Amino acid sequence: AIDLVADKMNIAAALHSGSGTTGSVRLRPWNNATGIDLGSTADVGTKLELSDAELDRVTSGLLRIGGTGYTGGIDFSQSISIGNSLVDQTSLVNAGDIKHLASQTFAGNKLNLESAGQVDLDGFNSVTMLSGSHGGAGGFAFNNNGPLQIGLIDARPGVTAKAGASGNMTITTLGAGSVLTYNTISGYTTLTG
Repeated sequence: AIDLVADKMNIAAALHSGSGTTGSVRLRPWNNATGIDLGSTADVGTKLELSDAELDRVTSGLLRIGGTGYTGGIDFSQSISIGNSLVDQTSLVNAGDIKHLASQTFAGNKLNLESAGQVDLDGFNSVTMLSGSHGGAGGFAFNNNGPLQIGLIDARPGVTAKAGASGNMTITTLGAGSVLTYNTISGYTTLTG
């Protein structure tokens, strides 16, 4: 396992924790209140800024960005695309909101979005499996371009609302042949739209 903790990072070389299906890499700020900016290439702001190119240098079964004790939120300032052969599961975890700033998207294999606030990634994302949670009144919004399975990622089963959450939960699959599959412990339910 690799655990990097800093308010500023420059990932200029490969980070291998095993293979694209084994090991884990965790990237998180030093200060719990520091926000995370996914997509920024400048490294000049007050957030932990991780570019698409930096994240493409990670090879791991699990890439976890943030943690439950972090409150600064996770913003997408640019779209992020992580190759399925590089990372099997990507997990974004924060007590603040997880959101795109305009129409930024995420492309990868499996994605966990765990927030005590709002989750808003309603662009044309592209993943095979989704899990996560949200809290508060902001809700959980996720659009996927293609079939999507709701399952177990980074020990988070399904998509849930935390206690006291009041916002809407909207998960949409888009495109020809799109199917939303929700796995349960005793079987599965397939929802098509």
